[in-house]
Order: sequence, then structure tokens, then C-alpha cells
Amino acid sequence: MGKPRIAVLLSKEMRRNCISEEDFQRLSNFAEVVYESEDAITEEIAIKWMENVDGCLTGWGTPVFSDTFLKVAPKLKVIAHSAGSVKLMLGKII
Repeated sequence: MGKPRIAVLLSKEMRRNCISEEDFQRLSNFAEVVYESEDAITEEIAIKWMENVDGCLTGWGTPVFSDTFLKVAPKLKVIAHSAGSVKLMLGKII
């Protein structure tokens, strides 16, 4: 069994504010991290990164989850939210 696939759905500023370089390296050692430094995470980017992931890390600026997020990530087991309220982010999917 390989490493779990984790999408980090944070802008480069949010990632820098919420995750230290040491912790990001720790996550990268544990999992196959799907992330590219972006100024903003659009729904299109998020859906692309969510393909076949086991988990994702979200925060302020992460798009509201739609049914499409779950369709592209049938193995999704965990959504970890780093900052802000999840009340509006998860929409009607849960």
C-alpha cells in the first residue's frame, strides 16, 4: 500500500500562515501531497487537485465544496480544516 494522497487546498499565503515549512515537510514525508503555490484556489484548481485523494486540507479561501468534489475523490476519508468556519464551505454535501 502506497502513501495516502492529500490535497492541500490553500493559497500560498494561507499555507504560509497556517503550516510551517517543517510541518509541510512532515506532511510530504507521510503522504503524496497534491499542491502547487497559487495566489488563489479556484473551484477548477481544487477539483483538479482533489482527483483520487484520500484527504484534503482546507482553510480560508478554499471554494465551497460541491458534489463534483466528492465525485472526483471517491476515496476521500478526511477533510481537515485549518482556519475559519466550515459552516458555509461544505455546502449541502454533508
